[in-house]
This record gives sequence, structure tokens and C-alpha cells, in this order.
Amino acid sequence: RKWGGSLDRPTFSSNLLESFEEALDASLQISAIINARGIQDLHSDEEAALSSALDNFKTRRAAIENAANHTETEHFVIALDYLDRNWARLGEELEVLKSGQTVETPICMTPHLAIAGRSGEDVVDIVVMRLVLLQAECDRIVSASGR
Repeated sequence: RKWGGSLDRPTFSSNLLESFEEALDASLQISAIINARGIQDLHSDEEAALSSALDNFKTRRAAIENAANHTETEHFVIALDYLDRNWARLGEELEVLKSGQTVETPICMTPHLAIAGRSGEDVVDIVVMRLVLLQAECDRIVSASGR
């Protein structure tokens, strides 16, 4: 989207992929905050960041849910399921932290582990979800144009 006006070729920007990625980013932020600081006695800046990340996740998830409910393709349902599983993992992280234990592999570590060459199922799932969402949006545009 940022480069579209500077290129002499048509570009494609996916709003739903952007929503998905922002929901993922929000889950990384939530995981980082709760694993580093918990949810008690947060500084006002930390509270604001946590609240913003929670709101952003919910808003972006709702965009994916809307697409899942109003399109013929199952791709958006798959993306919604992934976000819901991610949300459930955040809940599990919180429960582990409340019990006084340490989360073995929190969501917030996913990018760091990938950069370190220790990418697991999470990284593969995210890459697949990005490709699936791009394909779904391309298919939706082609269908809408009648081609």
C-alpha cells in the first residue's frame, strides 16, 4: 500500500491480510507484556499498551470474522480459527503465569525463535495463513470483477 503510488505496475494490498497481521502483532504484544510484567501493578504506560493491544486484537479479529461469515471461501474461517487458537494460547499463558510458573515458549518468542533458526509449527502456520489470505483476497477480487 505504501509503495503503490511509486511503482509503475499495478499493486495489490490486502486489507484482510493486514488485519490478520495486526491481530498477530497485538497477540505478540499481549504475550510480551504479561510474560514480562504480569497483569498486576502495571505502570500506566504498560496498562495503556496492554489495553490498546487487546482492543486491536479484538477489532482485527472481528474484521476476519466478518469476512468468514460473509464470503463463500473457507480461507477466512481458517484464519479466524488460527486467531482463536492464538487467543486461547494467551489465556493459557496467563493461567501458567498466575500459578507462579514460567511459560516455556510464549507467543512473544515466536519471531525471536524464527530468527534464531528454531522456527517451529507456529512460524509455518503464520506463513501458510498469509498465503491463504492473499489467495482468498485475490480470488474474491477476480470473482467480483466477473473474470
